[in-house]
Amino acid sequence: MPHPRSTLRASVRAALETSPDLVGVKVYRSWAHAVGRDDVPALGVFTPRERAQGATGNQVDRATDILVMYRAEGGNDLDDHLDDISAVIEPLVLGVLAGFQLYGLDTTEIDINGDGEKLTGSLTLTFSAVRYTAEGQP
Repeated sequence: MPHPRSTLRASVRAALETSPDLVGVKVYRSWAHAVGRDDVPALGVFTPRERAQGATGNQVDRATDILVMYRAEGGNDLDDHLDDISAVIEPLVLGVLAGFQLYGLDTTEIDINGDGEKLTGSLTLTFSAVRYTAEGQP
């Protein structure tokens, strides 16, 4: 049986991959390699952190951070493009997270780099989702 975080990442990736607004965007399972100019536009889904704390009795609250990172090249309107993409990604991810007891978008970060011929930009949306498990279960 897959780990709940693996299932969560796969569900978010599936929602993003099937969006008609993201056709042509490469969706990576992992960015273990550098994502270069030939690889963009691209996005990845990660769960880098989970906080666990006891709730009641044998129940544990597990708050998982879900990061959706998008990278693209562009011109002077790159920040507008990244904002437009965030407006596509946010409802797709929230739709997947709707099955959790508590969930939401925590932060949106944009970074634009002016080195090279074209501007490169990254968008990071950090979501959180809380699930309750029995103690000792993932």
